[in-house]
Amino acid sequence: MLSFYHFPFTSLSRTLILLFSLFIGGGALLAEDAQTSQKRYTIEECIALAKKNNQTIAAAEAKIEGAIADKNEARSAFLPFVSVEGLWDNNSQSLAGDLTQFQNFNTSTAVGITTKLAIWDFGSSLNRLKAGRVRIDASKMKRDYTFLVVEEQVRTAYLKILEKEKFVDVIESSFTTLSQQLKTSQQLHKQGIAKSTDVLTVQVQLASEEKKLLQAKNEVLRERMALNHLIGLPISENIALEDVAENACIFSVDQVTKYALEHRPDFLAMQKELKALQHDKSAAQLSMAPQLYAFANGNYSYANDHKAAASAGLGLKIDLYKGGMREAAIDKIDSQIQVIKASLQDLHEMIFLEINNTSLRFEEIQKSFQIDKQAISLAEENLENTMKLYQQGIHSINDVLISKEQLTRVKMNYYYNLYTSHIACVHLITVTGGYPLKY
Repeated sequence: MLSFYHFPFTSLSRTLILLFSLFIGGGALLAEDAQTSQKRYTIEECIALAKKNNQTIAAAEAKIEGAIADKNEARSAFLPFVSVEGLWDNNSQSLAGDLTQFQNFNTSTAVGITTKLAIWDFGSSLNRLKAGRVRIDASKMKRDYTFLVVEEQVRTAYLKILEKEKFVDVIESSFTTLSQQLKTSQQLHKQGIAKSTDVLTVQVQLASEEKKLLQAKNEVLRERMALNHLIGLPISENIALEDVAENACIFSVDQVTKYALEHRPDFLAMQKELKALQHDKSAAQLSMAPQLYAFANGNYSYANDHKAAASAGLGLKIDLYKGGMREAAIDKIDSQIQVIKASLQDLHEMIFLEINNTSLRFEEIQKSFQIDKQAISLAEENLENTMKLYQQGIHSINDVLISKEQLTRVKMNYYYNLYTSHIACVHLITVTGGYPLKY
C-alpha cells in the first residue's frame, strides 16, 4: 500500500524545492532593492520637471505663438496681394471688377492676374502692427508669470507632503503611546488599581487614533498625486523628498512692494495690453482714412484674336460710410481700456495687501516657533508625569488622554507653522514677481 505521508524526496524534488526557494528569496530581494532605489527629488528638480512637462506652461507657450501669428497677420497689410480671376459672362458689356478692361475686347471669356500693394492708409495698418508686437511682449510676460505660479504650486505641494508626513509621524507616535497605555491599564486592572472602563476608554481612543492615522496617510497620498500631476510624473509614483529646515524669511515691505510693481510679469503684461489697446483705438479711428495703393493687372481674352492687356497705376480708396462699424469698434475698445485700467488698479492694491498680510503672518509665525518649542517640552514632561501619577492611582485615565492630546496638538502646531512659513515665503515670491527671497 502506497503511503502519502512518507513520499520520498528524489533529486528532482530537491531541485524544484531549491529553485522555488531561490525564486521567493529573489523576489523579496528585488522588492527590497525597489524600495532602496526609490528616486529622490529635490524641490528644484521637481520645478525643472514641471517646466518641462506641465501643461499649463505648454498652453502659455502656445499663446505666444498665437500672438506672433496675430502680428504676422497685421503685417500682411504691407505686403502685396496677388489674385487670379477667371470670368465668363453671357453679355460682354457687363464685365466688372478687375476685368473691366475686357469690355474693349467684346468678349465674355477672360482670365487675369491682379496685384495690389498698400502704400499708405494714414497709420491704420501700422497701428495694428504695433499692437501685435506689443501683445507678443505681453504674452511672454504672461508666460513668465505662469512659470512663477506653477513654481509656487510645485513648492507648495512639495512642502504640503512634508507637512502631512510629519503629521503622520506625530499620530503614529501618539498611537504608540496609547498602545503602551493600554497595556499599562490592563495590568493595573488585573491588579485592581484601574477600572475596566479605563481599558475600554483607551481602546476607544486607539480606534479613533487609528482612524486619524488612516486619514493622515491618505492626505499624504493626495498631496503626492497633486505634485506628480504638476511635474508630469505618473500619478501613482512614490518619490522620496528632502526635508527643509526652520528658517526665517526676512524682507522689507517697502522694498518688495517696489520690486513687485516694477517686475511682476502679469502686472507688466496688463500695462502692455493697455498700450496695445491704445494702438487698436488709433487704428479704428483711422479705419476710414483714405487708402493709397498701387496696382498691376494682366489679362487675357479667349475670344476673337486672343488679345492680352496689361495695366498698372495708383489708386485711392475712401470709405464714406460703413454702417457705424468704426464708431462701434472704438466704443468696444474704450470699454476694454476701462476694464484693463480697473484691473491694473485692483492688482496694484492686491499686491500691496498681500505683501503686508504676509509680513504680519511671518511675524506671527516667528513668535510662534519659540512658543511651540517650549510648549512641546512642557507637554512631554506633563504627559510623562501624568502617566506616572495614573499608575499610582492619583490621576484618571482621562487626565492621561488629555495630556497626550495636548502633546499631539502642540507638535502639529509646530510643524504647521514650520511649513506654513515656507509656503508663505514661496507665495510672496510669486506676489512680488520673483523677488530673490531666502528661505
